[in-house]
Amino acid sequence: MAKYAVNQEGIVALRVIGKRALEATSLIFTATLKVISLIEEKNDLLGPHKDSLRTAVRELLSALKTAAEPIGDIDTTLNDVADAYEEILFNDAFGASTEANKSEESSPGQSVGRNKGASWLGRIFGGSSSNSTGNAAQFEGFQTGHFQNGVTVVKGDNFEQFISDYYNSENSSFEPFGNDVVVETVSPSLIEGVHLGDTEAKDPSVFWGMDASCKEFFIETASHIPAVKAALESGRSLSDIKNDPTIGTCASLYFDPAIIPRVEKVRGFYTFDGDGRHRILAARELGYDIPVRVVGIRHYK
Repeated sequence: MAKYAVNQEGIVALRVIGKRALEATSLIFTATLKVISLIEEKNDLLGPHKDSLRTAVRELLSALKTAAEPIGDIDTTLNDVADAYEEILFNDAFGASTEANKSEESSPGQSVGRNKGASWLGRIFGGSSSNSTGNAAQFEGFQTGHFQNGVTVVKGDNFEQFISDYYNSENSSFEPFGNDVVVETVSPSLIEGVHLGDTEAKDPSVFWGMDASCKEFFIETASHIPAVKAALESGRSLSDIKNDPTIGTCASLYFDPAIIPRVEKVRGFYTFDGDGRHRILAARELGYDIPVRVVGIRHYK
């Protein structure tokens, strides 16, 4: 055990930090909504600075909305790390370094020998001992696949091919686009590998941020996708649309190449490369295509 800077107390701390970050964000978000409601209710009593107050509070709300998804991703990452640490402790306690286990770890289909340049999938799925997807389940109406190492992903239209390709990744090569900005508009159902933490898969409210208003924010934001597309097609610049009080948030979160979801392109579909899980599922629920930044193409022999 001494060779690992890992213990059960640290694992618990990681999970608590993520949970508290979500809870704090939710509380601030809810309190801000209540303040806005009070401002509207008591509008006639606020005096000459009511417009400044209203603007300041709405700017705060906008900042909270922008921060909601990254904070959720931080919680997921902390739980992923905690899961990995628990596996280390389990393997150390039960002698997972035996020759039998060493042989299993280096068998075909495992993470050993996978190509450099692989996306976050290698880090998440790398320890799995099987490509079994287990029993079909649902998350917010979407079918999910469950890996034996505990990772759950929301199934897209090409899930079986995605699984097959992943466990055959040693026969692939990755062509990165580097600093080139390549944006494609795709159906969210073509994006595979949108992962869920254990608690998120069991309780969607954890995924959305412990507060129904957080999901409402993402759905409401995604609902403006057609309007933003129409504005762009009419000749308005993205920077101008981002300042629009009605559709500006959607333009920022769904159309700015710097922050839109990142994906790898893989023969007819895409694999999630990080950031944007909430935006992808919100748009998918509403049935809207979304812009994604393609970071590269994975070729198979």
